[in-house]
Amino acid sequence: IAVAAFLGGKIRFAEIAETNQRILDQHIPEPVTDIETVIRIDRLVRGQTSTILNERASSAATLN
Repeated sequence: IAVAAFLGGKIRFAEIAETNQRILDQHIPEPVTDIETVIRIDRLVRGQTSTILNERASSAATLN
């Protein structure tokens, strides 16, 4: 999601790593025992990433 935002001109290249780091800092590891867990975590992380990028976009809009 962060790479797509960069390719779409919404964030700078360095913000890819910053966004990924924020997600990793928030993530609480858990055992993965089935595909449903993988899918649930994927959805959760995608949602968190979208929230971070939307917050960033809102902050940038208020600065302009």
